[in-house]
Amino acid sequence: MLKKQNIFYYALTILTLLLLETTFRIGFFFAGLDINAYRLDSKRYDKSAFMGFKGTKNYTLNHRTLKDYHNDRGFKTKNFKIKKDDSITRIVTLGGSSVYGYQLQNDQTWPSYLQSELNNKDSEYEVINLGITNYNTFHILGLMNSLVLDMEPDIIILYESWNDIKYFDSKKDSNTIEDTDQAPIYSKSYYLTDLSYFITFCRAVLNKISNEKNFSTRERAGSINSDKQLSSNSHGLSVYKRNINTLAAISRAHKIKLILSTQLSLYKDYNTEKEQGMLIFGRNNYYLDALDRCDSILQDIANEYQNVYFINVKNGIEASPETMLDHIHPTKEGSEKIAKALSDFITKHHSIN
Repeated sequence: MLKKQNIFYYALTILTLLLLETTFRIGFFFAGLDINAYRLDSKRYDKSAFMGFKGTKNYTLNHRTLKDYHNDRGFKTKNFKIKKDDSITRIVTLGGSSVYGYQLQNDQTWPSYLQSELNNKDSEYEVINLGITNYNTFHILGLMNSLVLDMEPDIIILYESWNDIKYFDSKKDSNTIEDTDQAPIYSKSYYLTDLSYFITFCRAVLNKISNEKNFSTRERAGSINSDKQLSSNSHGLSVYKRNINTLAAISRAHKIKLILSTQLSLYKDYNTEKEQGMLIFGRNNYYLDALDRCDSILQDIANEYQNVYFINVKNGIEASPETMLDHIHPTKEGSEKIAKALSDFITKHHSIN
C-alpha cells in the first residue's frame, strides 16, 4: 500500500511539473517573451580563436522589452562586406558593452544613431558597430589585426576605458598581463535546467529580487567609497597607454583616422543618492581618478599623432539617470547625445573626412 502511495505522489509531482512547464511555455508565447532573456547561458557569445570570445553569428533575441540581433559575423550591426564601397566613408566603432549597446536594441545604439546623424548631412557614411561586451584594449588589438584592417575603414572610433580600468588595481609592476586571473574568459556553458521554461523563469525572478535588494541597499547607503588610490606608476594604466599607442601606430601605418573618445560615466565629482545607488562597483574616488587618467592618456596620444583626434563627450553631455542605465552604459537618450557629439565633431574637423 505504501509503495502504491509513493508511486501516486511521484506521478502527481511529475504531472504537476509537466502542467506548469506547459503553462509557462504557452504563457511565454502569448506574452511575447523570449526564454533566452532569462537563461544563464543565452547563447549570445561564442568562442573566438583570436579574442577568446565573440558574438554568436546570427543571434536573435525577440523579447517583449528588448529585441536585438547579431549579423552574420556576430556583431550587433547590419551585415557588411569586407571590401568597402569607395564612394562612402566607412567608420568602425570599437569598444565594449557601451559601444555594443547593453540593454538597447540595434537601432538604439550610438553607432546606429551616428550613421543616421552623419547621413543627414552631405556625405554618405557607413558606420559599423564592432563593439563586444567585456572587450578591452587587448581584445580590440586582436580584432584590429584579425578583421578591422581588412575592412579598410576610413575612420576608427575608440570608446573604451572602463573594461581596462577594472583590472588596474590588480596589476603590479612586477607582473605581466598574462599573470592576471580576473579578465573575463568565455567558456561555452550548458545548463540542463535551461531547457525548462518554468525553472529558468523562477531562477531569474529570484535573481532579480536579490539584485533589487542589493540596489536598494546601495541607494540608501550611497556607493562604497574607498581611500585606495590609483598609483601613478600603475602597471595597468601604463599598459592601457601602451595599447592605445599601438592602436594609433597601426592606424597611422594604414592611413586610418583614429578618434579617441572619453566614456560618459556616472562617476563624477558629485552624485545624487539615486546615482550613488547606480554605481554598482562602489569606490567612487578610485574609478573617477582612473577615468580621468585614461582621458589624459587619450588626449596626450592624440597630440602625438597627426592622424589621431581626441573628443571629450563629457563636456557637452550631463551624465544622469536619464542618460545612463548605470555607471557606464548609456540609455537610448544617452546614445543619441553621444552620436550627436561625435557627428558634430567629425563634420567640424574637415581633416577627418
